[in-house]
Amino acid sequence: SATPNEFTGPALSYRFKGFEPDVVTFAAQVEREGLQASRRLLDSAKLKMGYFRLPLQLAADDAEFNPALEALKSQAKLAADLGCTRCVASLAAADIRPLHQNFDFHRKRIVAVAKVLDEHGIQLGIGFTATCDAEALGDFEFIRSFEGLGMLLSMTPAKNVGMAVDVYELWSCHSSFDAVKNARFKVVAVFLADGPSGIDPAHWLATHGPNG
Repeated sequence: SATPNEFTGPALSYRFKGFEPDVVTFAAQVEREGLQASRRLLDSAKLKMGYFRLPLQLAADDAEFNPALEALKSQAKLAADLGCTRCVASLAAADIRPLHQNFDFHRKRIVAVAKVLDEHGIQLGIGFTATCDAEALGDFEFIRSFEGLGMLLSMTPAKNVGMAVDVYELWSCHSSFDAVKNARFKVVAVFLADGPSGIDPAHWLATHGPNG
């Protein structure tokens, strides 16, 4: 993955106003070159920071999750130093745990991640995957609707946790942005998509797939 400095030239050439940093790559660059050298071009370009993807899997086993959570402490600090105050993560559409167990499992994982991020003033946006052929981690279906996401967030007490809204996923599960506006959860990030009007999502997905 390219470093933030390597993204700066193309971003300016195409007149982008900001970009999404890869905190893992940036942390490795800082370790090699130091913070000032690693952010030099970013500072001169005055690009705005968007969000960064959570650099760990919420559903990972403890042996993978715990070291990644420890590494997140320094990664989150670097993101905050860059002025990046939003982090997003997406839930797998299926898992190895039954639904009720998975809700409690993810609630605890989200709270643990949110605590690390909150120490650096970073908000965490959680999204879901509605499409039927989404990458699955197991045989038990998990959250694939906006209503299901809202149920999980209502169980999560962390104040810096909200929604990462993907308009395509909303449309795929027959929901709409009106549901988002009426929800009591903060919106941390929004991902836009376009497509034909008057088409049933099930028909569109069957003929075009999730990337159609």
